[in-house]
Amino acid sequence: MSWSDGPTTPVSSRTLGGHVVPNYRVQIDGQNFLIDMDGAVDKYGFITWRVVQAAEPHAAEKAAVEMLRNDQSLHRLTLNDPGDPPVMDVLEIEEL
Repeated sequence: MSWSDGPTTPVSSRTLGGHVVPNYRVQIDGQNFLIDMDGAVDKYGFITWRVVQAAEPHAAEKAAVEMLRNDQSLHRLTLNDPGDPPVMDVLEIEEL
């Protein structure tokens, strides 16, 4: 089973040192998340989008993945052992 949420609304670009910092939309594929869904423990995956501000695409990728890694609600759901961690792959990065 997997779930997906749609693109989030872009935030306004900001200026840093006189340069505009662009927004990026980053698509992330999460796999191997061991979750208890109504008493049934199984591995699930998801596709999600995150909008971040970054100086360049690599920084946007890193920021989006960190955003998910720091998501406490996702941490509370995930039951994986350290030897079998969830995996997140970036599928797409688009400058907005």
